[in-house]
Amino acid sequence: MRKFLLDHFSEMISSLAVKISLQWLKRWLPDLSADGDGIADALTSLGIEVEEIIGIGVPRKHLAVGEVESFVQHPRADRLRLCRVSVGGEKPLQIVCGASNFAIGDRVPVAIPGCLLPNGAAIGATVLRGETSEGMLCSAEELHLSGGENGILILDRRWPIGTPLSEVFPDCDTVLDLSITANRGDCMSHLGIARELAAYFHLKLSDDVYCPENVQFPTNGGEDFLLDDLRLESPDCHKFMAWSIRDLCNGQSPQWLRHDLEKIGMRSICAAVDVTNWLMADCGQPLHAFDGDKIRGRVLRIRRAIDGESMVALNHRKYDLRSDMMVVADGERPLVIAGTMGSVDGEVDGSTRNIVLECAAFKGAAIQVTSKKLGLISDSSQRFARGVDVAAMDYCARRAVKMIIEVCGGRACTKPQVAAAVESGGKNLAIALGGDFVRKNYGAAVEDETIENSLRSLHFGLEKIAGGWSVSVPPFRRRDVTRPIDLVEEFIRFHGLDELSGAAPNFTAIDRRDENGYSFAAAAANHMIANGFSECYNYSTVDGSAMGCGGESWDELAIANPLTADQNCLRSSLLPGIVAVAAANMRNGNGIVKFFEVGRVWVPCDGKLHEAIAVGWVHFNADLEGDWYRWTLPDFYGMKAIGKQLAALADVAVADIDFVPAQCRMGENGYWSRHGLLGGGGHDLRLGLLSQTTCCEYFGVPASGAVLCGGELRIVPDLLRVERKSKKFNQFANFPCAVRDLAVAVESSVPAEMVRLEVERCLEAVCSGNGVEASGVRIFDAYGPGFAEGGDRNIALRLTLNRSNGTLTEEEIGEIFDAVIARLETKFQIRRKDSAPNAAVSGPSGRP
Repeated sequence: MRKFLLDHFSEMISSLAVKISLQWLKRWLPDLSADGDGIADALTSLGIEVEEIIGIGVPRKHLAVGEVESFVQHPRADRLRLCRVSVGGEKPLQIVCGASNFAIGDRVPVAIPGCLLPNGAAIGATVLRGETSEGMLCSAEELHLSGGENGILILDRRWPIGTPLSEVFPDCDTVLDLSITANRGDCMSHLGIARELAAYFHLKLSDDVYCPENVQFPTNGGEDFLLDDLRLESPDCHKFMAWSIRDLCNGQSPQWLRHDLEKIGMRSICAAVDVTNWLMADCGQPLHAFDGDKIRGRVLRIRRAIDGESMVALNHRKYDLRSDMMVVADGERPLVIAGTMGSVDGEVDGSTRNIVLECAAFKGAAIQVTSKKLGLISDSSQRFARGVDVAAMDYCARRAVKMIIEVCGGRACTKPQVAAAVESGGKNLAIALGGDFVRKNYGAAVEDETIENSLRSLHFGLEKIAGGWSVSVPPFRRRDVTRPIDLVEEFIRFHGLDELSGAAPNFTAIDRRDENGYSFAAAAANHMIANGFSECYNYSTVDGSAMGCGGESWDELAIANPLTADQNCLRSSLLPGIVAVAAANMRNGNGIVKFFEVGRVWVPCDGKLHEAIAVGWVHFNADLEGDWYRWTLPDFYGMKAIGKQLAALADVAVADIDFVPAQCRMGENGYWSRHGLLGGGGHDLRLGLLSQTTCCEYFGVPASGAVLCGGELRIVPDLLRVERKSKKFNQFANFPCAVRDLAVAVESSVPAEMVRLEVERCLEAVCSGNGVEASGVRIFDAYGPGFAEGGDRNIALRLTLNRSNGTLTEEEIGEIFDAVIARLETKFQIRRKDSAPNAAVSGPSGRP
């Protein structure tokens, strides 16, 4: 069974929001002097989108400590006060305030005219209810400060009047809200952004993450592990490290740690857990802490879940697990949905005294699939899905152990327990890159030295070889940079496009109007709209159970990693979606009875999968109470006419005789026909009456006796690329045409359309050499036994003949009729009606 793999599809269409603190960045870049706006400009030029710049803490200008000298009731407002507030100037300020939680002598924050508050409000002198207000008394919320009761923030009296409020609250910061694209998982941390800024501003990082020996902490001097065994049983885990830490005192985190997490939108839980979250935001490596005393059997197993297992996660929701999901389990139960979220059974809390610290590298695709199937997305799963730096795991884990000991106490083992499927970091990836290749794709002349310096700034290693360089890709970029063209992109990203301002684009473009597939789709849509149909649009991914109504197996179209459960396969037909739209309009009484859609479908046929351009339509009879206009009721032949008209737009010849009955759950048995084969002739036309039972069961069509008709034309794009014959205008005849009727008896097993086609072919053969044209052959009567009953059936045809340079004579018409009759007698053993001596006669009305 073939399945479509939309690998990392959701990643390619979305980005992830990450918050970065400027003060935090300066721990990695001590020499960074740029402000928030300068950093935002730098990141934007490097291809990292800055959504918002957020000021944390109080502004440094026009905000000071003031003292309330007096206040009185506002003369024209019951809930306002007129306050006299001193801020150390020559005279007090008059400020109108609506709060009532302060008293005379209180020290309060005062926004002086000219102040710009963190929420963006500009403060100036104004008039409120006829009284002048020369500023504003501020609350903690208005200053973006945590804590403080409702109303005006009351300050400690030790602060002198007029002191800038930035001295009272010195911990001001700037937070950048970034939108990180899926290919830059390395930028989902302060370290990743610091690397980018170090390249841009030519700065040096404060530490080397590939030197874990730089991180030292006190140990117990031995290997007193909390685990007796660590087993790696899943192929979806590269490496798993478990550090044992004993005798810690896990409580509330220190203020600096809580404040760091709050600035970037994280909630403080407890000291040990806060450290793991802080390190994830700092280095991009997700970590997890187990309560060592809750691990049963003193063993951790990284394994596949067992069908039927379940786990209550830290969000207190129960999740049913499947065998294609990875878990970290003890000897009895799962403790973590790997890379996603832990269980309450192994939760670290205030009573925890022993910790097993996990630092792992899981395969991104496995974590992403599990996260989407469970509908459980976490900070960890988003980072694992985009890839983590395996080479930096040891550094991150050692820093976490050191921080836990610093804030919680305790003692750690001298080394971790490790289970690994690959070596940490592996060998460096080397890519051969030529200077000419860079210049050709860049579009401007650049020196080799410029290329080399740019790539070195971005942490790539370069070694000179013949014709260019051998470029070593750093571990944190191996997921994104794998080809020479990726290195060109990195150079352009860093070097910029300023030198290309006068260069003309070098590519060939094709106007979509010159593409036959687009032309056919546009012509088909215009044709359907002209015939009173309303266009609808549906997703290309659909529910497979509903798509099974289309008559084809949808297993081959199943998506291995669907975004949602109700969009788990590619569509092979437009009809289910159109019927669903029609059903919704019927239920709502919207009065629209004709719908169509033009789009792409994928059809398994002859062992191959064909992508086709499709036009589908549905027409149902209106039952609108009080509607004076009687709609034209749909029927099989109306659908057949629409199908042939659409086929003609694609230059596909559709003969009535080639339609065959078709079995399809979407169509009504006996009233559903098919023409062509997508795998053979390149097109497939299905039409007729839709099954009332199927439409009610699957799509909610009201069971009100409504008649639904529809059809679908599917064409492979290659068929539309065939050179089309030019159409010529035939001038109207200047002489009257001759209309003659022919009545014949033929076996009931011979379709009437076959007889008509044979007459048409005979007329073309007989008339082609003598200047006579056959304007049409039409069946106007057919009666007798049914198709399978046996016996003769009577068929009456009307023939129209003319000549462009004169009037046809009776002799010429007779000769033509004799030739037609002779051919029919040979082909079908027909006989002319004996009861009608003049089976073919002429008259002014054309009737026998």
